[in-house]
Amino acid sequence: MTLTLSVLWRKYISQLRVERGVVENTVNAYETGWNSFSACARALGWRLKVAEDLTYERLVEWQLNQKEVGRKEWTCRTYLMALKGFSRWLNVNGHLRTDPGARFKTPRLKRVIPVLPPFAELEAKLVAEPSLRNRTIIAIALYGGTRAEEIQDIKMGNFVADRGLIGFVGKGGKQRSVALPGKALKIVSEYLASNGSTLRASDPLIRKEDGSGEALSYYVINRVVTRWTKHHLGVRLTPHKLRHAYGRQCVDLGVDIRVIAEALGHESLESTKIYTQVSFQRTRRIAELFDSPGG
Repeated sequence: MTLTLSVLWRKYISQLRVERGVVENTVNAYETGWNSFSACARALGWRLKVAEDLTYERLVEWQLNQKEVGRKEWTCRTYLMALKGFSRWLNVNGHLRTDPGARFKTPRLKRVIPVLPPFAELEAKLVAEPSLRNRTIIAIALYGGTRAEEIQDIKMGNFVADRGLIGFVGKGGKQRSVALPGKALKIVSEYLASNGSTLRASDPLIRKEDGSGEALSYYVINRVVTRWTKHHLGVRLTPHKLRHAYGRQCVDLGVDIRVIAEALGHESLESTKIYTQVSFQRTRRIAELFDSPGG
């Protein structure tokens, strides 16, 4: 029996989740890309029933349509990656004789670090956050360079207080751990002490405040950070931007780029080198050397 294209898409997404451990927000972005392609097919009257209906020409027309409606370049790239991956999966699993997505070269965008407040200012405003739970979330993001979904995943058994380590499942389903400085450990320890109840190793480190003991959702963690930065700093920063702040601060402190890559869970040093381009504090120190005696 020939499976419909929509059923094949569901099988592909299921494999991404279960076998490859792709994080939920990436899966959600891919789903949005598929919905965009499907909407374009309906608008243009394409048949989209079986695998053979996914063609290179239609992918090209869809991409042009995305640009015409004003989609941002990064969004178009993400959507294209979703359909390219699906096209490759269809080919590898025998549903398509060729891979129409392989004819696309995914554009490599120039990565730019957003303008961020000085790290010292972020630290000062962290102290001003009244909610201990929220302060814990922000501290782990700021001092650990962790993503929202990684904070969500941290379990009690993955927190080693005497060594200052937290462990979690990182991007791509990989086990990862980071060391927190004393100032962050103090906040985490205060939060755990305030809960009072005995927790199991499998319980979430940071939990809902409704008594259910459940882990916070990705969206709640994201909202905690954005509201904090908007209220205290006048700008809307996400957990990922605090991750950028962490990477930049590591460079300013003179940490080896390979160590930073390990801490951030980057597979390639190219992803980490972006932080070396924006280290104003380090270039300022170089300038000061010329002004020093003997410079």
